[in-house]
Amino acid sequence: MSAELLDDFVRADRDRALGTYGIHVHREGHPPVEHRFRPDDRVNVYSVAKTFTSVAVGLAEAEGRLSLDDRLLDHLPELRPIAADGLGAVTLRQLLTMTSGTSHRWFADERITAADLLHEIVAAPLAAAPGTRFAYTGSGPYALGRVIARVG
Repeated sequence: MSAELLDDFVRADRDRALGTYGIHVHREGHPPVEHRFRPDDRVNVYSVAKTFTSVAVGLAEAEGRLSLDDRLLDHLPELRPIAADGLGAVTLRQLLTMTSGTSHRWFADERITAADLLHEIVAAPLAAAPGTRFAYTGSGPYALGRVIARVG
């Protein structure tokens, strides 16, 4: 991507009010081309983070860093003492598909008041057996993000 093409993109964003946050293009052997349209203020991007977390999990699996059939607590064994009954059976696949059975509900637009949200997620009692019920929540993807940080 040349500087001219970047200028065209910046102009198109302004003219069409696309709402772009920024662009960063990396090509092997070339300096990065980038432009920020706004500061790095924290904003709610709703479920977009779930998509990137899913991609990161897929990449980590392809690289052999984890398996979707791994259990959450195998990656975070220090949390076993606070884990709710039955949580030891929860797999990464169940967290990814929101079928972990947890009763914990968290959404990215909610302020985190816990000292460690993952501790709160792991300690929440199960509302269903893992793999048996879908329940939309950000809790599973958040826990997966922590696993990705660990196996990274």
